Amino acid sequence: MTKIALDVMGGDNAPYAQINGAVAAIDKVSSDIYLVGDEGRIREILNGFRHPRLKIIHASQVICMDDKAASSCRKYPDSSLMVGMRFIKGKSGAAFISAGNSGAVMASAVMVLERIPKILRPAIAVIAKGVKKPFVLLDAGANTNCSWRHLVQFAVMGSIIAGAVFRIKNPKVALLSNGSEDVKGPEAVVKANRVLRESDLYFVGNIEGGDVLSGICDCIVCDGFVGNAILKFAEGFAGIVKKNLSSSSGGLFSKLGKKFAKGFAKKFFKKFDYSEYGASILAGLKGNVLITHGIADEKTIANAIIAAESEIEGKINLRIAEKISGYESILSPDKGEIA
Repeated sequence: MTKIALDVMGGDNAPYAQINGAVAAIDKVSSDIYLVGDEGRIREILNGFRHPRLKIIHASQVICMDDKAASSCRKYPDSSLMVGMRFIKGKSGAAFISAGNSGAVMASAVMVLERIPKILRPAIAVIAKGVKKPFVLLDAGANTNCSWRHLVQFAVMGSIIAGAVFRIKNPKVALLSNGSEDVKGPEAVVKANRVLRESDLYFVGNIEGGDVLSGICDCIVCDGFVGNAILKFAEGFAGIVKKNLSSSSGGLFSKLGKKFAKGFAKKFFKKFDYSEYGASILAGLKGNVLITHGIADEKTIANAIIAAESEIEGKINLRIAEKISGYESILSPDKGEIA
């Protein structure tokens, strides 16, 4: 039986969204779900609800959204975040989900679970629906100032994630740059392009920002600074468009009618709704960890639980470990060089 541990204390809508999301998902998965947090509050919100696969792990402390990442993990060893990480440590058939402080999730994961051997840096892999088809984007904010080695490793991890999540044999991988030519972009991107051209991945080359949603590839690789900026722009843009579509005064859509506008908005925003998949995958660790949005609601949490079960079944981390070992000679830094 697979096990999914859920941090019920992390996130803006915790613990209600987390607990209600778990209740909503329990009959949609076959895994045991463990609610990690203050047992008293959990039982109060459950209000007598019981299920043989819904269990509680008590944690007396909480890491808040504005706490410093690494220091808070050491300061609060009995936090829902640290307790949940320790619970899944060493269990191949387990996963941990949190909507809490993403920096602390990353720090605790590296501290407790450790990285897969040869992985230089874990990365946040976001699954987006796109316009024509879904795609994976990484890194989405865990790492800045990435070297070409980091980008190559992200490509390996992203290819495996795309293959497992979308159930395709040979995912198309691309580097995000400021031009489609192989020589375009900063030095790290140019060097990564050369290495990936000679790899066994289905590498389609560089793509530009305008191609992100086009369906050209199944996995988009970029620096964490760039990836996070893209996501924040998409969220902001979607919010502005949504506000204008729902506006009752002026504008094209108000003239075409509210019924059309609402129908268009529903189809359009479903393509970019983070709650549809539920969570991002923290790739490169000896354990399955998913990070969901801080404002996650019940629907998002339920979908994150379903996604977690898929990650466990796809054996993503095991496949990353096996694949990355074949790149050891390529990725090993030269003497005196910083990885």
